[in-house]
Amino acid sequence: MIPRWAAVQAALMLPALVWLYGWRTIDTVEWRTITAAPFSVTLDPGQQFLYGSPFIFLVGSYYQRQGLDFVAAFIVVHGLGLACFGYALFRCLTLLCSTSGRAAGVIVLAGSPLLFVVLTWVGKSDTYLLAFYLLLVTTRSRLTMAILSVLMIACHRELALAMLTAHVLLRGSVAPIAIGAAIGIAGTLAYTRVLLTSVPASRLDFLMAHAREVVRGVIAHPAIHVAATLGPFWIYLCRPAAFTVARVAVLGMAAVLACFAYDFTRVFIIAATPLLLVLTEDVVAELRECGGVRLFGRPVGLGALSLLAVLQLQVMGAKVLWVRGFEWTLAR
Repeated sequence: MIPRWAAVQAALMLPALVWLYGWRTIDTVEWRTITAAPFSVTLDPGQQFLYGSPFIFLVGSYYQRQGLDFVAAFIVVHGLGLACFGYALFRCLTLLCSTSGRAAGVIVLAGSPLLFVVLTWVGKSDTYLLAFYLLLVTTRSRLTMAILSVLMIACHRELALAMLTAHVLLRGSVAPIAIGAAIGIAGTLAYTRVLLTSVPASRLDFLMAHAREVVRGVIAHPAIHVAATLGPFWIYLCRPAAFTVARVAVLGMAAVLACFAYDFTRVFIIAATPLLLVLTEDVVAELRECGGVRLFGRPVGLGALSLLAVLQLQVMGAKVLWVRGFEWTLAR
């Protein structure tokens, strides 16, 4: 049974975590450059892979052409992204966990780095990418699935493909997702290879130039990288009942992608979002049926599980930078 106080705790926990985590913007210079001329390749080759994720830049360019300046357009686009993410998460948890279990789902997810990632990389298309995926989970319309898949690819081709592959492994719906992904890839390739003034360097080009350096960083700090993947959320995945071939495959795919990225935690947690949702759904169902989740042979109630959000806060910290220069600090 889900405790009645779960909704109150979730309503208090979320704004508290947002305040404690704080937020950090990124790629503001690149945003200004691309949105000012979205069909001209003007970035340094080391940042040209951003052209492969055109969604937020095209939307930002539209708002600037409606009279907003660079800062206002940035705030509007990413503010709308956060709002879309919040709405989509609310809708998704309502579907997966029911109205009565929605708050418990929020508390369970707070034990993962998902909120940290959303708040720390403001300037990326992550909020839209996650929102479109969460909405994809909630729809039964094959056409809507295909459209949302197209939008996900436009947000971030590589991460979207990883998320959609994970979704197919865990939940099925191959045909509409495959069609949408194919259309999305064709659209992004048309943008980068036809509509732009020249073909920009891709993420593959960036990876080939920096792969050795990035992998060396992962090897040098293996324990920190394992902690950075799921944080306290690992406790749900490590239960024997949680292990299936498909879930292990998704975990491995997310880990491999993250090992070749500077923003390790961001890449891992976004690619693994379909797995996070499945595990959250399982945990909330067990809470509803048994009043607790069996961990280490004993049932643990939602009150104790909510402490994992506090532990997650301590693991990630308010000032931690999950790039190659590690800065391990406690949350303020």
